[in-house]
Amino acid sequence: MKKSILAALMLLVAATGAAQTLDEIYTAFRDKPGVEYTAISSKFIMDQMKAQMKDVESFGKDGDEKIAALKKLDSIIVLNLDGCEKSLIGKFEEMTANLKALGYEVLVNTSEDGERTTILCRMDDEGMTELLVRNIEDDEAQLVRLTGRFKKEDWNKIVGNN
Repeated sequence: MKKSILAALMLLVAATGAAQTLDEIYTAFRDKPGVEYTAISSKFIMDQMKAQMKDVESFGKDGDEKIAALKKLDSIIVLNLDGCEKSLIGKFEEMTANLKALGYEVLVNTSEDGERTTILCRMDDEGMTELLVRNIEDDEAQLVRLTGRFKKEDWNKIVGNN
């Protein structure tokens, strides 16, 4: 009995040690040759929205609702591995293979014509707090993280799916 508990604890410690945080994943790749890392703050987003608010029509017929939903966005972080060495893309794929272990829930998982896309989210009692998009092709990969406090309806307004 004691041996099985000890073995289970050792497995738990090993699994926890292997798990990475999302920030560690971004840090591991952001300074590699050919990788683009972009972090956009809520202030920048708001400044851009203020400039666009003069032309609400550019947001479509539900422009006011889309703008209100976008105001809930805190940040956007993009990691783009476009044209990098295949070995780096392989390492990226390996390190991001189990984002569920970091507390994300898979919303969509597709694979078509060599392109593999996973859309994940992190939720709490009030709604969605993060949306994460992982895309991998043969010669490129992206990881996009949107943070904020959203209800499902807000995401639908932002992406245009009523």
